Amino acid sequence: MNVKDFCRIYRVDEQTALVIGNQWWRSESELPENGPGFLTLENLRENFRYTGLDPDVLPLLEKMTERINADPNLVLLAWHTYRTLTAYESPRFQKWSRFDELFDGDGGLFFLLIACSVPALVRERLGQLGIPEQYMCCCSRIRGYFDTFMNGYGKQGLNPTQLHWLRHYVDGNVFRVGRFEYALAKSEHYNAVVFRHRRTGAVVAVPGPCEQRFDKDGYVLYAEDDGPAFRGAFTEVDGVVSAIPLNPRGVAEHRLVKFPAEEWEMVVAPGAEVLGLHIPEGGRMTPEVCRESFEQAFEFFEKYFPNHDFRGIFSSSWIFYPYYERVLPDSNLAAFMRELYLFPVQSSPVDGVYFIFGRDTGDFGSYPRDNSVRRAMLDVLQGGGRLRRGGMFFLKNELPLFGQQPYRKMKTGIEK
Repeated sequence: MNVKDFCRIYRVDEQTALVIGNQWWRSESELPENGPGFLTLENLRENFRYTGLDPDVLPLLEKMTERINADPNLVLLAWHTYRTLTAYESPRFQKWSRFDELFDGDGGLFFLLIACSVPALVRERLGQLGIPEQYMCCCSRIRGYFDTFMNGYGKQGLNPTQLHWLRHYVDGNVFRVGRFEYALAKSEHYNAVVFRHRRTGAVVAVPGPCEQRFDKDGYVLYAEDDGPAFRGAFTEVDGVVSAIPLNPRGVAEHRLVKFPAEEWEMVVAPGAEVLGLHIPEGGRMTPEVCRESFEQAFEFFEKYFPNHDFRGIFSSSWIFYPYYERVLPDSNLAAFMRELYLFPVQSSPVDGVYFIFGRDTGDFGSYPRDNSVRRAMLDVLQGGGRLRRGGMFFLKNELPLFGQQPYRKMKTGIEK
């Protein structure tokens, strides 16, 4: 059945037909004669063990599986969704329908079922890389997505907009090591260059070659804003780099500093290899747990990717917006931020809202204020303000200093 006929018969809107139509013909031609393996109850139960979901969710997924298997056209839809996630290029689902009408309000369970197909493929990929099965713990991220959906919509399921991240596990690009996830990355993704003073060991970061526009407070302008207070970019002439410094508390400073090569070593240059950190859902981010994950991450990548030279751990996340350190000074989040070198990055006005509330639209006045992070976010949004994300790095050589706030205490020699 072609995609237009499917959407007409199953009352799926025309816009969705256009979106899901890409590669539909391919899925139709490659549909296994005996049906997709992930739609057997045996394989569902095996994959379910790795998802972190509570046992009472399994019967719901079994019922969804049986419903799909009873209709060849729904089998095709499930197969196409599975192939879009696990095999085709650009597995994005932002514009897909949630299929709530098609599945009597339970479209989220349909996408949760698709997510539960991933563990078998992750196991296969880890085996190819020679990585032990214990690192299939990444699949417990499905539980995190489930909890986010429950927070936002008050029912069981998974939002299709979050599905695409699971592809990183299938491809072997992202690995869960302790509390955090890590990926092979390049420093230009974060547009930060890092210098170390050859004599004192002090560390200073500056914007990379891509020019950034900053407001008067030293944050990167939102995409929709005009009129920067100042600009900054990395330039080099005759071995001397000139750039504005990035304060380790997370803002740019409106002044120019020179870094002559005889005094400053560029320890993270444009194009340097780094570990990109991602923070899965859940708490437990004590300083001890964070340090342990950093240590284990370097050990993991040195063992399984020995031909790479990772200079440090980098990240960009709503979690590193310096505002949270100020308003939640006694939190684990603030304690973690004080150990890192923070720097400003491009943001959206609602960064982090979806991950905390399970949705980021509608009247923020109706959002619950039942924990400190939610209250901190809503204090900004309900006052007409905008949220941000922040960047961070922690250099490998500084691991023995984790717990001592090394970047806050270093004397760089460029202080005002």
